[in-house]
Amino acid sequence: MKLKKAAMVALTLALTAGSGTTAMAAGWKQTGNTWRYQWDEGNYAENCWILHKDNWYYVGEDGAMLTGWQYLDGKWYFLSNTGEVINGLIRVDGKIYYMDGTRGHLYVGPRTIEGVLYHFTEEGLSEEEGPYVYNIWRGNGEAVRAFPVK
Repeated sequence: MKLKKAAMVALTLALTAGSGTTAMAAGWKQTGNTWRYQWDEGNYAENCWILHKDNWYYVGEDGAMLTGWQYLDGKWYFLSNTGEVINGLIRVDGKIYYMDGTRGHLYVGPRTIEGVLYHFTEEGLSEEEGPYVYNIWRGNGEAVRAFPVK
């Protein structure tokens, strides 16, 4: 009887020790000044889009989160210094751009804003020829004045 109890205790301890692996939670991890996205399995994302908490991000070939102007998948995007893709009307380094679509790619062409027709280009519009813009950014993604990203 004592032998059976000892065997059961040993089996229970062995099973408990064997299940000691812990699941990792997916999310952003910082190493020095670099942010990387770690998947549940523990590996890091590389060269791909990431949808995290309703915001789109992009990590490069080295796995680092990208910011500022980026040419990805054949389109221009603007990513804040915290990595989120920025949508809508923005002013970057004195030029006005319209970032369109779910992922906020640069829109080129005619666009009516508050009843006025504007012709957006890759070079952007000057402040004199473009609409009023609240969200102002530096080219590296740093906000000068912007609504908080959700």
